[in-house]
This record gives sequence, C-alpha cells and structure tokens, in this order.
Amino acid sequence: MNNIINDTERRTVYLGRLAAGLLKSKIFPTLDEAYRAARLILLDAENITSITKLNQVTAQIRKAVTEIDSAGWAEVTKELENIAIYDAGYYAGLVGSAASVKLSKPADEKIVSYINKSLMSLTQGQKVDAGTWAEFVKAYNARHADVYDSIVKAGYSQGLTVNQMAQQMRIATDGMLQNEAESLARTGVQHYSTQARQAMFADNTDKLAREYPIVTFDNRISDKCRWIGTKYAKGWPVGESPIGYPPFHWQCRTSVIALPEGVDLEGTRAAIGGQDTKAAAEAFDAKQEKTDKKVRYKGKKDLNIFKPEQIKAGTVYDDWLRKQPPFFVESTLGKERTKLFMSGRVSLERFYDMAGRPLTLAELRAIDGG
Repeated sequence: MNNIINDTERRTVYLGRLAAGLLKSKIFPTLDEAYRAARLILLDAENITSITKLNQVTAQIRKAVTEIDSAGWAEVTKELENIAIYDAGYYAGLVGSAASVKLSKPADEKIVSYINKSLMSLTQGQKVDAGTWAEFVKAYNARHADVYDSIVKAGYSQGLTVNQMAQQMRIATDGMLQNEAESLARTGVQHYSTQARQAMFADNTDKLAREYPIVTFDNRISDKCRWIGTKYAKGWPVGESPIGYPPFHWQCRTSVIALPEGVDLEGTRAAIGGQDTKAAAEAFDAKQEKTDKKVRYKGKKDLNIFKPEQIKAGTVYDDWLRKQPPFFVESTLGKERTKLFMSGRVSLERFYDMAGRPLTLAELRAIDGG
C-alpha cells in the first residue's frame, strides 16, 4: 500500500500554503482597502463635533467596510470551493490507488452544496463556536465593522482628532483584525477540504468502511486533537464519527481518511523535529540548569532529536508521547501534568472528560489518589 498517512499529511501542509496564498492575494488586500475607505471617510469629516455627525460617520464607515469585506470574502469562498472540488478528486485517487479500488468523485455542484449545508464546531477552552462557513464570515465582517465603530466612538469621547482615530484603526487592522482573518482563512481551508472528502466518502459508502483521524504528532498539537489521537486511533465506521469532523478548533491540522473493509491504515508519518522541538529542548535545559539538577537533556549533544522521526500507522499518541525525551513531554503537557503522566498511574485519555475537554489539575490529582 502507498504511504497514505504521509501523503495526507503532505496535503495538509500544502493546504496551509494555499491558505497563506489566499491571505496574501485576497484577504490582506481586502483589509487594507477597507481601512483606506474608513480613513477617507474620517478625513472627509474633518471634525466630529456632535453625536449626530458621529452617527453619520460611523454609519458610512460600517457600510463601506461591510461592502468591501463581503466582496473580498466572496472571492475567498470561491477559491475555497475550487480547493474542495480538487481535494474530492485528489482523495478519491489517493485512497483508490492505496486500496486498489475505484472511487467516484461527486459532481462539483454536489460537493459545494454538501459544504454549504455543513457546520463548523470549534472548541476553544470552554467556548464553542458553531455555524456554517457563511455565518463565520458574516460574524467576522460584523466584528471588523464593530472594531472601527468602537475606535471612532471612543475617539470622539476622548477628544481625539480624526487622524488619531485613523492611526488607531491602522494598528487594529495590522494586528488583531489581521490575526483573526488569518485564523478564519486557515480554518476555512481545512473545513472545505474535510467536507469535500466527506462528500466523496458519502458517495462511496459501498466501498469504504472505516474512517481514521490523522493527528499531527508534535508539541503544538491541541488538547482536543491529542485526545482524539489517543482515544480514536482505531477510527470509526464511515459517516459515524462520535466526535464530528475537523476542524475541531481554530487552525486545526487534524484530517480524516476512509478505507475499505479489510484494508488497514499503513505507512509512516513524520513527528517532532524542527524549531519547536529545538526551542523546547533549550528551554528545558535552561530550567534544569537553574535548579542545578544533574539529569539534563542537552539537545546540542544529540542533533538527531531535531530530525523528523518516522512513526508507524496506528500508533496511539499516548504510547508515542511516553517514549519522548522529558523536555518534549513537558513542553507538550506542562510540568505538573507531565509528572502525573510519566508516573504511569494516569493514562493520557484520562486527562480529558468524555467530550475531550481537559480536566483541571485538581481533578487529575483526585484520579491519581491525591
């Protein structure tokens, strides 16, 4: 069988590059256009001397920003549809070749319709954001307009000039708004790709039997995906995921693949390595040196740890993490959770509740017996 895990993770990396391209070509220019339109409205106003004029200015800004954002994100959505249509065919070929079966690709219109009806459910801490892609985009556009609205109103109450208000808009645009737009775009790319795959899987239920989640084995993995990689390594029947489908959180990197009955998930995937691992090793070294402990992990003495490790399909994240160097486990779980985990008395799966939410340290200590 082909290395389907490696090919899937490679595609995930490529999707990240596509998201970066969308940001550069569509999204950031849209943000800049909206800022320039809002700034021009402010400068044309010259002075805001009354509540009546303030309301007129903010209404004009909101209208301009909403129109520009809507047009820009409509173009992005069209690009996402193209990515989805391609991915449905790509995975039909990938899985078909790996499992020696012929899989059909749904019609383009069917794929887009499937995606438009699908929901994203994103967990961040105790907060859950859910809705269609169109609703997420609408919420972002409204937030963009709200941020500018608040800046102008706060500036009016503080006696700022229109130039000073415009400067604050520039800061918000280049900082918070740009970061939130990037997060939405990267999450959207993953959502469209995943749903295109699900549409293809649904079109081939007579040939596909089981779905497998593929999580990224590194120290940047989210709590949710770490739990998934531990609890659901063996997957579930096609179309019957007990936890929904990616993205599970903002900028999620987890993907799902489906295979026919009797065909096992095979291949290897790259794990750890790179700058995140190096930074974690150096931070661990520094901490150990401060406490003057004899047991240290010196990354510089063993550069192999910075090279990607190839791990076999079906590896459970819990089992893999337990074999990693101390610095890596601590950079992943934190100091106190690492102690509990490495003691062997509390499995990684028990670090979470039934919905995959991480337990508090107090709850974990109670499980461990105090």
